[in-house]
Amino acid sequence: MKAQLNAVWKTVDTEVDIFRKMSNILKVNYHVAFIEETHQHSITYYSPTVRRNAIRELSDLWIIAFSPSKKRIKTTFLQAKYHNSNILLARIFRADFFQFELLSTRPSLLKGSIFNFPPDALSFGCCNSVGCYGVFYIDSTATIDMAYCSANLLTNRSVAPKRYRQAPVNLVFPSVPISVSNCNCNVCTELNYTYDIDFFTQNLLELNIGAELQVHPQMLSFVKNIMIRMSNTIAINQLINTIDSFVESGLWDMINESTKNINPGNPNIFIINVDEKASD
Repeated sequence: MKAQLNAVWKTVDTEVDIFRKMSNILKVNYHVAFIEETHQHSITYYSPTVRRNAIRELSDLWIIAFSPSKKRIKTTFLQAKYHNSNILLARIFRADFFQFELLSTRPSLLKGSIFNFPPDALSFGCCNSVGCYGVFYIDSTATIDMAYCSANLLTNRSVAPKRYRQAPVNLVFPSVPISVSNCNCNVCTELNYTYDIDFFTQNLLELNIGAELQVHPQMLSFVKNIMIRMSNTIAINQLINTIDSFVESGLWDMINESTKNINPGNPNIFIINVDEKASD
């Protein structure tokens, strides 16, 4: 991934532009879809730090990786950043405190969040990597790379805000460069952090990032209702078929009742079927 990405990367690219280029690279061997929205996608949660409700984007990117053959779907919300120097030197990057609080503590989402995500959209899974950061940076060879970390493993080096406002903070990556381990349930395997975009890509394809969506029928229904509003692509149709395979006939009507009126807007969505394309 790193070599291919650097062949097409331009200095004017935004974080989301780079993910789109990653999507195009993966399309050679996998069925991939990248859905972009242009407006804000805010949700509401209660911040114990300032003792009031806070409003933030859920993330820059919603990643859904799935395998029809293994009958697994992983979901994660990733906040993308761009760091114009080598992050390995100090392991520090700038972020917003409330975005960090949201993704690291994974609280319940409050009623009134305009896209009507289920309240436990962040907290339902046992894997902390459902909320994470991906920071593109320039390495020592002047090429683009990406540092990835589960949000709860980042350290805030700044003073927490005392009131609700824009609150820039310095977040620090762990010192160990690569970590894959069992998650809280001691069964699932998840990527905790890495400074290597190739290792990130490998673990994304191995379903080691995010929460297992198939354990949450309401989230499955929520995702399906979003997908059926989208333009038909092979990846989207495969995802819908995979979701349907989890649910017994007749159960969808009951589950869909709580999500049928969702707002069709959503964060940028990166969908990848990790089963390789069949050879011609």
